[in-house]
Parts: sequence; C-alpha cells; structure tokens
Amino acid sequence: MPSPKQQVAELIQDYQTAVYKAVSLLNAKSEREVGFQKQEESPGFRAGYLDDARLVRYYFHGIGCHITTPAFEVDFDYALEGGCTGIDVWFMFDFMKSNPAIRLKFPLLTSGEQVEQLLEELVQEGILTKYLYSAHDRRYYLTAAIGNPNLPEVTLRRSEEDEAEWNSAVWE
Repeated sequence: MPSPKQQVAELIQDYQTAVYKAVSLLNAKSEREVGFQKQEESPGFRAGYLDDARLVRYYFHGIGCHITTPAFEVDFDYALEGGCTGIDVWFMFDFMKSNPAIRLKFPLLTSGEQVEQLLEELVQEGILTKYLYSAHDRRYYLTAAIGNPNLPEVTLRRSEEDEAEWNSAVWE
C-alpha cells in the first residue's frame, strides 16, 4: 500500500483532474450561454445546471464554484489571476470525503490536518509551493505546474455590461 505521502500526491492528481473537468463543463456552458454565471436561482444564489438533462449542478460561492455530477462532486476557488490550479486543503479533503470511490483509494488519509501536514512536507521537498499572492491564502501549487502553458484556461464569458463592471471593480 502506498505511504500517506504517496496517497496525498495521488489525491492531488485526482482532485485537479476533477477541477479541470468541472472547469471544462463551465467553459462549455459559457460558450452556449454567455453570462450564465450571473443568473440567480433564488435571490443571492447563483446556481443551476450545466446540461439539459439537469444532471450536472453548479453553484457559485465567493470566489469559487461547487459542481455535482453523477460521477463526482468537487469544489474549488478561482485564483485572483484567473486560474484554477490551486490546491486548497479543505476543498481537496472534502473532495475525498464526498466521493466514495476516491475515499476508498486513500485509506491512510484520515484528517484535513494530516493532509495539510503532508502538503507542507511536499513544500519542503520542492514538489509544491505555497500561493504567492497573499499570506492569508491557503492554496498550494505543484511546482512543476508553475508557468505551464498547457494548464486549463478559465474562459467564463461575461456580457459586455458584466465585463465593464468586473474591470472597474478589479482595477479601482
């Protein structure tokens, strides 16, 4: 059986794969329906479905999104610079707990604190790096992924009005 550190490295891969699939689904919805992410299912709750069969549910929260599909459930935050490759301990551990098949793959990972300790060990080994934009941010990145032009791009399309509002809010 792989060691806990090997299991957390594999969990990172599974988590990021799920995030990339989720972002791909969001991008596809954005291509079909510009600005869909602003629609509110109920006041203050930006949510809905990414498919016509209503099997893939999303809801936006703060700076992130939660996606539930028949195959997996994943939650993640977008980075300020627009990426989605960050590894948040809480989201990744929740991903493991929320997906029974994933949970069974990693029996030695028993708590978020343990996972965070293992991530810190991977930082010490140079495999991970901590988020550089904010001392309060808890995300990690695979060192090899930094600057990688092949990572998935977030392309949620906003209406022209929403784009102007976004730009004025970000740059003021």
